Amino acid sequence: MRLASIDGARADARTLTEPLKHVCFAGRSPYEVLAGERKIVGLAQVRRRPGALFQLGIYTRWEAHRTARVLALTPGAQPAFEHRLNQRVAAVADVLPNADGTPELQRALEAAIAERGNFTITPDEWRADERAALETAMPRYQALVAD
Repeated sequence: MRLASIDGARADARTLTEPLKHVCFAGRSPYEVLAGERKIVGLAQVRRRPGALFQLGIYTRWEAHRTARVLALTPGAQPAFEHRLNQRVAAVADVLPNADGTPELQRALEAAIAERGNFTITPDEWRADERAALETAMPRYQALVAD
């Protein structure tokens, strides 16, 4: 596994084509974790005057067909899209088939981030406005990914 470099992430962004460029996890940002050429850990951040919020995303399992469905691709376009997406995204189970469960993985990631960043991760609850926004948005997304 390796970290995506700044130059590598910028070069990769120029190669993304439709519809891959609409899938956040298909792209690469600096310092995201790659397993070979597949992203396994994605990062996002928001910076404001009072501080910064960092979010880490990692799939414990990956199902490209769900993303294809959300993008409403034509049935003929879905297999090629799923194949290209699977070449760019990995789940923990794909890379470490004998990995411990999610709680152990979460603890290991938190410890590694805290050690390398020299800071403490502090769990927090959702604010009322964040929860309200989630409740408003969820029905739209649940309808798109329902099996």
